Amino acid sequence: MKKFLHASILVSIFLFFFSCSDNDIDTNTYPEADSEVNNPISKGYKVVSISDGDTFYMLDSLNAKIKIRMHGIDAPEKGQDFYQESTQYLYDRIADKMITYDFKGKDQYGRTLLVVYIDGENINQSMVREGYAWQYKYNKEKIYQDLQAEAKAAKRGLWMLPDPIDPWQFRKDKKNKS
Repeated sequence: MKKFLHASILVSIFLFFFSCSDNDIDTNTYPEADSEVNNPISKGYKVVSISDGDTFYMLDSLNAKIKIRMHGIDAPEKGQDFYQESTQYLYDRIADKMITYDFKGKDQYGRTLLVVYIDGENINQSMVREGYAWQYKYNKEKIYQDLQAEAKAAKRGLWMLPDPIDPWQFRKDKKNKS
């Protein structure tokens, strides 16, 4: 009887460990669990909601909702001039669509950083080119510098405002008022 009990315990432990699948992992807590999110991909993932002009949520391959921050750009904050226009532009471009992307890492808040593509078009660059986002102050990629200078010279998007305040200054001013 003891041998049978020991054998059934071992079988139970064995079955438990091998019956757990990747679908049992909460990718909101462990986003690195879905290795596809951490690599450039060719298949699409669905965008399910837009927070603002540089942040959105998508579903990964396990159907977990992941918060995404668009790499290399900084869009107007809520309460800032051009916030609604920037958010709407991103919504029109990617909401309820299948995106592809290049994974760039995680930011200090744990958000997944991506360069986003729709039909091969770089949406991060499009946001800057059309004047709906700034080149992020720590992004030194020349293409973003050029796109921002082009948008500014053409007075596209937020550059039509007489004196647009960049989001990092807006956040700093808001924090100092608190």
